[in-house]
Amino acid sequence: MGWNSILSFLFSYFVVLYCYFLAAFSSLYVNDVKTMDRAQAI
Repeated sequence: MGWNSILSFLFSYFVVLYCYFLAAFSSLYVNDVKTMDRAQAI
């Protein structure tokens, strides 16, 4: 395994991690906004 394959593997790994965290963060943010709207409606 040369440096090229190692770097490409690490890059794809970080891209997957980044997408995963982005999805988790956006879902948490949407849930927070929904609860805030509910609290303001009451």
